[in-house]
Amino acid sequence: MSKVIAQFIALPIILVIIFIPVLSLKDFSDREAVEITLNEKAKEAAIKGEFSPDIKESILSSLEDKYHFNREHIKLITTSEKKGREEYLQASITIPRSPIFVLNIFGKEPTTYTYPVEIMSEYLD
Repeated sequence: MSKVIAQFIALPIILVIIFIPVLSLKDFSDREAVEITLNEKAKEAAIKGEFSPDIKESILSSLEDKYHFNREHIKLITTSEKKGREEYLQASITIPRSPIFVLNIFGKEPTTYTYPVEIMSEYLD
C-alpha cells in the first residue's frame, strides 16, 4: 500500500520533469519567431517611414505561414502615421502563450506574450 501511495505522490513530479523541457522549448520558439519577424519587418518600415498595410500583412502572413500561428489570435499595434528621418516608429505584437506546466500546481502563468519594438525612421521626404 505504501508503494502505491509513493507512486501516486511521485507521478505529478515525474510528469512535470518530463514535459517542462518540451513545453519550454515550444514557448521559447514562439517568442523567438515573433521577435525575429517583427524586427525584420520593422527594418522595412524604417526605410518606408511607416508600417504600411503591406508590411502589416506580411508580418501576419509570415507568422501564419512559417510558424503556424492563428491569425485571429495575433494582435498587432503599430504607429499609424508616416514618420520622417530621426523620428521613431513603434510597434508591438501580442500572441497567446502556450502552457509551460502540464499540471497547474505552480500558480497562474501568463496567457499572452507581448513584444514591443521601436526603431528610428530612415525616410526622407
